[in-house]
Amino acid sequence: MKEKTLNIVISSVKFLNEYLESEYLKEPTEKTLLYGSGTISSLNLVMLLSDIEKTIKKEMGKSIVIADDKAMSSINSPFKDVKSLANFIISKL
Repeated sequence: MKEKTLNIVISSVKFLNEYLESEYLKEPTEKTLLYGSGTISSLNLVMLLSDIEKTIKKEMGKSIVIADDKAMSSINSPFKDVKSLANFIISKL
């Protein structure tokens, strides 16, 4: 499940980057910084999370909401990089 979730996040970052055309996001890895580092805006984060939620529903048959109160109030943001986002999603599955 970890590998599949990580692949979904990476694929969604690549999909978002088709719109952003960021050289930094062209080949994302686990360490790719996302939100809070100035890499993507809050609007782009919403677009990314929406795409991930739809893909998880389609490929895993599970409905989740990623941007909930727990995520928004966390001291260590689950949106800071690809790995932390994937791990946060796994905790919700």
